[in-house]
Amino acid sequence: MAYARSRRLLLTAAAVMLGCMPTIARAAWPDRPIRLVVPYQPGGGSDLVARIVAAKAQEFLGQPVVVENRSGANGTIAGRFVATSAPDGYTLLIDSVSIAQNASLFRNPPFKAGEDLLPIAQLVEFPFVVAMNKQVPARDVAGLVALAKQRPGALNVAESGASPRLVAELFRLTAGVQFTFVPYRGSAPSVSALLSGEVDLFFSDLPSIAQYVGDPASAVTAVAMTGRQRSALIPNVPTAREVGMPRFETLSWYGVFAPRALPMEIAQSLNQALNLALQTEEVKARLAQLSCDPANLSQAEFAAFFQKELIQWREVIRAADMPMVD
Repeated sequence: MAYARSRRLLLTAAAVMLGCMPTIARAAWPDRPIRLVVPYQPGGGSDLVARIVAAKAQEFLGQPVVVENRSGANGTIAGRFVATSAPDGYTLLIDSVSIAQNASLFRNPPFKAGEDLLPIAQLVEFPFVVAMNKQVPARDVAGLVALAKQRPGALNVAESGASPRLVAELFRLTAGVQFTFVPYRGSAPSVSALLSGEVDLFFSDLPSIAQYVGDPASAVTAVAMTGRQRSALIPNVPTAREVGMPRFETLSWYGVFAPRALPMEIAQSLNQALNLALQTEEVKARLAQLSCDPANLSQAEFAAFFQKELIQWREVIRAADMPMVD
């Protein structure tokens, strides 16, 4: 009888322990490799972040996470591929704030990001920087705004895709000024144009401009950044709120999405594994080298955040009267 009682106690303890184990460990999923699709060429920001996080997340998932690049059409080829894939947790998308902006920029988008994709986890965030060539006769945001109002459209702004353009439009709408936009093929040529004085301003993401900000020998000065708090990388650059422009507060980010019909249990398991990866010192250190701060949002929090992003950028696009992309 004592043996039977001991056996019952052991079985009860084992059941309790199994009940406390994380969903990742006790679920049948995943039982094969997971594919993380990047909408851009290898070597870009989303590709680098994807590979850093995937390498660590697979340790918590127990299956390889394979990064696959499917570039083209400003990210919409990869987005449509994932949105129409089986909702089984084996095909995921990593994308940036661009996915929220493209939802209102395309006249006939190949998929609807707010309806066809399920937000899983935000990976990183980083601010944009108002970077100005030092030849511009202004030393802060107040001086920049005053100069732009005195000379409407005279200041040239580098445009290297939707995100920098839309951040510039958000600044322009908030300050009530006019700019002339000069298109460039990517951030690197835009930064070069700013350094050489071809353009006066570039509303750059922090990773693209960080090495030039704060360098006394650089031809670039930063007068504001869009984060909620100052960045340790550029501690002397004030936030939008500090310079009296709280409506200009916004962030760039990378996040993971899945087909909309993905079971919530799998979505929660993915969120847990990705957040565990982001909290490791190894991943934090590697992301810091890219000027990125790791996020730590639940699936529900990221889903709510993404809906706000869709609304914010739709309003900016409409207010700026930007042309739709066919």
